[in-house]
Amino acid sequence: MVALPASGIVVRAIIHLRLACDLASAFHIRFDPEDPADFSRLYALLRGGEHDEEEDPLGLERVEHLAQAKATDLGEDLGAKLLGDSVARNIVPFLNVVTSSVDNWRRTRRLGDAMLRYVRLRRALEDADAALREVAPRNESLLLESAWFLFVSDGRLREEESAVLTHELSRLTPARRRETRVRFVDDESEWLQRLRSAPASAREVLQESLNALAAADLAVTGPERALLQKAAQALHTSLDSGHLESLVRRYREEGVAHAPKAPAAVPRASPAAREQETPARIH
Repeated sequence: MVALPASGIVVRAIIHLRLACDLASAFHIRFDPEDPADFSRLYALLRGGEHDEEEDPLGLERVEHLAQAKATDLGEDLGAKLLGDSVARNIVPFLNVVTSSVDNWRRTRRLGDAMLRYVRLRRALEDADAALREVAPRNESLLLESAWFLFVSDGRLREEESAVLTHELSRLTPARRRETRVRFVDDESEWLQRLRSAPASAREVLQESLNALAAADLAVTGPERALLQKAAQALHTSLDSGHLESLVRRYREEGVAHAPKAPAAVPRASPAAREQETPARIH
């Protein structure tokens, strides 16, 4: 009564794993095989679960907990949920025949949609981080802090946004994680002040990084536009609405957008050499 449905749930979990890996591969996102928690954290967030919105309205405490959780603990938790699904389905055995396929389709569709949003956001953030490291390698925490304020500008963290922050926080040392975590607050004033103090060489990269993260949702909300405008003023740049819409279209058509280009100091070339130069495309 329990073994057959349990086997079916395990098969579904394998299908979900393959789906996640295929989508990640399409966006050149890598799950670390040496760190099982890399995928377990993501699945725990996308799988859903109990969460007290009154004590943690933005969802940050859950993100921090998962960022520090061990792979064995996450695996045991997921295993318990799978077993619980198996038992619950056999309370009314004949009803399971009708509901199983519908439930499997619904869960797979939900996971696929959330996973697609996740890999878009993670690709955008990893591209932004790589560009920022070229000009201001000590500003990684500022980039994550900026992503935090963008994600919560229109409400609490969504599943894919929580998963991206969880992954990035887990990569930091405990000291850097604590330093970054304390900056995830409601008040934007100190963050905007830190943006004003950012190196001049990093300002355009930070602005374009925020543009890309906002556009990766395939739609930029009013609160997100307002936050982007505040960031642009603090960074002494400008918010180009036409460029923002072009990023959204590119994400819809191609799945990814060009990564922010880090300005680099290059030796001056002769006029003839400059005429032969062509700009490199960054994907």
